[in-house]
Amino acid sequence: GVFSNARQRRSDCWIHLLVCAVFDIMSDILRNVRLQESECLNTDDSLESFVQGKSAITSEADAQLLFNLHFGGDAALSAFAITGPANGSAPKTVHLFVDRGNLSFEQTSGIDPDFKIVLTASDVATGKAHAITSSRFRKFTRLSVFIEDNQGDLEQTVVTKLNLSGSLR
Repeated sequence: GVFSNARQRRSDCWIHLLVCAVFDIMSDILRNVRLQESECLNTDDSLESFVQGKSAITSEADAQLLFNLHFGGDAALSAFAITGPANGSAPKTVHLFVDRGNLSFEQTSGIDPDFKIVLTASDVATGKAHAITSSRFRKFTRLSVFIEDNQGDLEQTVVTKLNLSGSLR
């Protein structure tokens, strides 16, 4: 009756508070990247505008993109998501490297990534978050995100949003 409903509302309230607290702690750490020490290779687009959510990043010479991001302090990554357009130019194969400095395209082919995923068209259309469980992502200062190809094997890759869920210490 009445007491059961009150208990359920109280329980729902605690769950809501817990979810809010978790999402407050785990935020998009991309906003905290040190722009002067970070770069995106194979594009003429502004990394600063991209990080601020004002523009997309489009590859120039071919489909590959390489983000070299520096956080300045210790960062932890728990999940990431990439969003792109539905025209086939959205990223497909993504490699993540931790604390390798500013990588070049040549270097990415000679070392094993710390994390690799092949995204589906649905993943990039919806911005589906993918959990990162490796201990390598619990404490780092540099993250390289290598986008190898795109959904439609097109000449250009377009990234409209990169979300790095985690925390900074």
